[in-house]
Amino acid sequence: MYRILKHIIRFYSSEQQLTVYDSMLEESASLRRQHAAYRWLKRFGLGYWVLVLYGFRTAGRYDVSTHYDSTVLGFSVVTNNQQNMEHIRRLSENALVPSYICDTAGRGARVKNMLKLASKIMRPDGWRSVRKTAQIVKFVDRRHGWIQAVNVSSFLFGVFAFRNAFGPDNKIGFTANDFSPIPLAFKYAGRKAGLKQMFVMHGQISSAESGNTFPRLDYDVAFLYGDAALQAYKAGGSPLGKVVLTGFPGVSQPLRKVPDPVKSIGVCLANYYDADTYEAILDIGKTYPQAEVYVRCHPRCDQRPDFSNVSNIALSDHSGINDFAQACNFVIAGNTGGQIDLLKQGCPVLHYPALDKLGEDDIGLVADGTVPLFRKNNPMSAAGLNNHFDREWVKKFRKYDSQYMASEEETAEMRQEVRNTYLALLEDGA
Repeated sequence: MYRILKHIIRFYSSEQQLTVYDSMLEESASLRRQHAAYRWLKRFGLGYWVLVLYGFRTAGRYDVSTHYDSTVLGFSVVTNNQQNMEHIRRLSENALVPSYICDTAGRGARVKNMLKLASKIMRPDGWRSVRKTAQIVKFVDRRHGWIQAVNVSSFLFGVFAFRNAFGPDNKIGFTANDFSPIPLAFKYAGRKAGLKQMFVMHGQISSAESGNTFPRLDYDVAFLYGDAALQAYKAGGSPLGKVVLTGFPGVSQPLRKVPDPVKSIGVCLANYYDADTYEAILDIGKTYPQAEVYVRCHPRCDQRPDFSNVSNIALSDHSGINDFAQACNFVIAGNTGGQIDLLKQGCPVLHYPALDKLGEDDIGLVADGTVPLFRKNNPMSAAGLNNHFDREWVKKFRKYDSQYMASEEETAEMRQEVRNTYLALLEDGA
């Protein structure tokens, strides 16, 4: 457990995560109220109890009182986590069929879950665990800060909540997030219960050069999109289990040619938005005044910009990222894994770091020549874009999506490897 706590503290001490939490404070009135209570109570040496309560509420969102009878039990923090686990199910040709412990919908159900968790806490062993948790949270808060402490609190309460969640039929735990505290708690509790562990990426991760180091892949099997992800993970240490490169979810589309003149441009944002982001989007509209600019906000970004007074910029009303990609001649994106989705759909992408404060080139797509850089007031021509995305480009992109434009034989071979890997793990865990 010490190694996981150390990782949580290090990960949530990164400049990128500190920036994300600053943005969350601006967007969430509820989080601001909790933070204000924490700061007030901290004057009396009691602020850490707000962080303890936050961890309790977070863990109480999940119904872990019912044992699931499936061989594979998956845990999903957000919808796209489950979508990526379903991607592996399809690749295994339904040999792997998980059940899911998901976020509980509805305030009443959440209150009920928290009452169940509270009843466990009131037992002697439960109260001892909470006291120990409070001591750890207090130490982390004093030594590192509230962001690190609140995530440590969520992890420790998550372990407490999940420790009785597994039944005799569960053999394998399956997650799609390897850095957030609750999925880490699910994994840790599953290990203690004797479950083998599988992992699938939920989105493209930062490059090793970004400084945002991810933990070593400590799973029996890890399904990754491509070699770029594998190399990024190796910065944290060599994987401890088997790694299978599955390619990015979805059907590959050949990259489209950019028309001249350009008529429609997309802007794809990361989970970050502030006044500087708004100004950066205005710069895009000014750089391409002849084009309609559609802005797609991150699904978890609550704040929505208003462009009602700007003639050629509007929020995207497309139902999904695929429809968004089809509607745009090309897309300008910040530091978001959505760049991979768009390229997979055949939509050319330019990178513009000014759209957020998450790094100059967090994923590394510009550094290795996969996507060009957008330069304000110096628009890249349609011919220039088409020349950049030449025939050699497919080889570059395969670092991120090992199955991009793959042959039927290549795809069949990969599917068989996914299926055989799962069956071998199941036999090993029997």
